[in-house]
Amino acid sequence: MIYKEVKESIARRKLFTLFIMIGVMIFLTTVTILIQSYINIMQKEALIDSFEGLNVYQISDTLLEDDDFQSYLNEPNSLERVKSLYEYLEDDINEKFIYNFEQPIEMSTDIDDIEEEFLQGYEEGNPLPPAEDEDGDLYYSLKAVQLNEQAFEMFPVNLSEGTSFTAEDFHHANNPGVIPILLGADYADTYQIGDTLHVNYLFEEFHLEVQGFVESDSFVTSPQLPETYLDRYIIMPAQEFEDPSDNTEEEFQQRHYFQMINGAIYSSEERNVVEEEIESAKAAADFPHFELMGYSTTVLGDFFDAVEENIYWVLCLSIVLLIACSLSISTLMIKKIHDNYRNMMIHLISGGTMKSLFQYFLAEVFITVGIPGAFITFLFMTVLQDLPPLYVLVMAASVVGMILLAVIPIYIQFRRLTISMLLKREE
Repeated sequence: MIYKEVKESIARRKLFTLFIMIGVMIFLTTVTILIQSYINIMQKEALIDSFEGLNVYQISDTLLEDDDFQSYLNEPNSLERVKSLYEYLEDDINEKFIYNFEQPIEMSTDIDDIEEEFLQGYEEGNPLPPAEDEDGDLYYSLKAVQLNEQAFEMFPVNLSEGTSFTAEDFHHANNPGVIPILLGADYADTYQIGDTLHVNYLFEEFHLEVQGFVESDSFVTSPQLPETYLDRYIIMPAQEFEDPSDNTEEEFQQRHYFQMINGAIYSSEERNVVEEEIESAKAAADFPHFELMGYSTTVLGDFFDAVEENIYWVLCLSIVLLIACSLSISTLMIKKIHDNYRNMMIHLISGGTMKSLFQYFLAEVFITVGIPGAFITFLFMTVLQDLPPLYVLVMAASVVGMILLAVIPIYIQFRRLTISMLLKREE
């Protein structure tokens, strides 16, 4: 009986009821966005904890002009000095030296059509086409990121399969010509642990051995990019090489080490303290062409400030929608009470009670909120696979909260009504 009456009531004001349902769905969508944002931050909690209280100081060589760079290379022991600087930064400086650099590598592969998502430039909408060498072999420019040992220890790069890097993996003398690598999660359908990739890195040939896959949505950060997700990347340990055996290898190491000294210092100290550390490194390595760049920045500061601001505005929107939807439902129901005194009187004369009348209005509120609530919950649970089971409880609590807010004014209205008042108003 109640279901039939509710159905007829909704049909009489179906347009207004539809607008309320749409408002409920928008409100629950903002709740879903809030939950997703919270999950996103919690997933980065380990990274945030690692960087808490640290400032970032970018460091770079000052040999920016080609003439200056060539002039330095002609100096005695030029390679040994830049290698010494890197070793000092890696092992002796009293701060965290992080080298996190995106350097694409050229790979020759038997795969006829490698996925574009792995190619350099894909995110910018301009994936680089393969290049052909003198022998007719195709080389694909794949996205790769290099991490020094301190960076790998600092970033929460967890594996879904395989073995992680060890200290020996950062020293090339342990396995000349071969570099162990980890692959992003999206590579799992293309390669297996133990596979070998034949690549060209800075014009030098290497074999990369796959020893593991990182978990989906793993990421690293740098002063230039708050987040670099590794799903489509090759992750390489920054290599330290022994003395070169010929001029070709020496030229390669020069390119390699000049790239690796351009990293960042992560420190809780003020700039003057870090500058003193850098001066000590320059003196120890006899490499004066080196300096801090610009001002310090807070690690992920701008990024997480923006995330927090977005969460704040989404929360405000959610509260406004909750209040607006609840008031709209209450207004609709109270309007129906005033418009249906005759029907309510007939209901009471026929043996009904005020309690059963209230249950009728409660059922209509429940349907108006519950149907869009169930639809939105099912939709996002289907589309967003990473939502936790707790999401259903949060959505249920949101629906119950909206129903309670909508029902309270209706309940107050019913408390004020008596059978004699209904009879008098009907007269």
